[in-house]
Amino acid sequence: MRTTTTLGEERQHNVRPDMTEVRSTTLRNNKMASNVIHTTPKSRTRNQWINIGRISNDETEDDICDIPRGLAVDKEGKLVVTDGLRRIQKLNFRNFERTTIVCETLNAQKVFPLHIAVSKDNHYFVTDFQSQDVFICDSDGRLVKYFQTKSLADPMGIAINTTTNIVYVANKGKHTVSMFTSDGDYIKSFDQKVPENSQLLNPYGIAVDHKWNVVVSDRSQHRIQVFDASFNPLFTFGSRGSTPGLLHHPEGIAVDKEDSIYVCDNGNDRVQKFSSNGGFICCINGAYPLKNPKGVAIDDEENRVFVAAFNAIYIYECATT
Repeated sequence: MRTTTTLGEERQHNVRPDMTEVRSTTLRNNKMASNVIHTTPKSRTRNQWINIGRISNDETEDDICDIPRGLAVDKEGKLVVTDGLRRIQKLNFRNFERTTIVCETLNAQKVFPLHIAVSKDNHYFVTDFQSQDVFICDSDGRLVKYFQTKSLADPMGIAINTTTNIVYVANKGKHTVSMFTSDGDYIKSFDQKVPENSQLLNPYGIAVDHKWNVVVSDRSQHRIQVFDASFNPLFTFGSRGSTPGLLHHPEGIAVDKEDSIYVCDNGNDRVQKFSSNGGFICCINGAYPLKNPKGVAIDDEENRVFVAAFNAIYIYECATT
């Protein structure tokens, strides 16, 4: 059962037999609605990013944002967020509705969702700090399955090639990327194959572009590495620094429909956009300063970028001409 209320009111909820709690909350008549959608300047140039809104606890007087980490846009156009309260939240900016899936216990097993990817059938693939595993749930929060793999240690970013259905996990604790089928069967990890100068050190974010290339944020080496689908190294860009194009502990990562690469430059409190071959394009910022950005997601349909930073989600819009 879902109950729709206005933010700030006492919320009713129901715990289903699978122990997943779902809440639905309207965002109308709330500071979030006026803060997210408002008129932006008409005169803009390509790759000029306008901050059209921010969602935070301070502005909504609600627990909508508590250390958000993972972001993805699902097949219904909803922004899916994992946060520090062991939740998966779905934010619908078209009708200002929020649905909360409380994942403290999922199928009677404690979970702590970290990062999230969406499959072509709109299932959510989630890395879980609690079990050091990956679980799959449907868009209503019903558990589909656990991978039940023993090959992961401190799993972070997750990405899916929606053509081949291969799932890639940034296996941070083992300094590698691991591959699985969409059913959770382990395929292989890449650490033994790549040359020494392409070895990973605490990989964090991961994305797959339209050429099936695998893009990885090599956090502790302050760079981005790009591999082909067989994990042959293609190129690397970035090094430690604070000037545009340089990185300091890159974390979340995403690609858009043109295969441009968006990087959460965590240590420099910013998001940077690069071309598909690693050339610096611009920094994404706006009226609100970012603090330790960890997750980024692209809505190609709406031409928006969402960023998860400390206790807030930021929404940016780019000029198309």
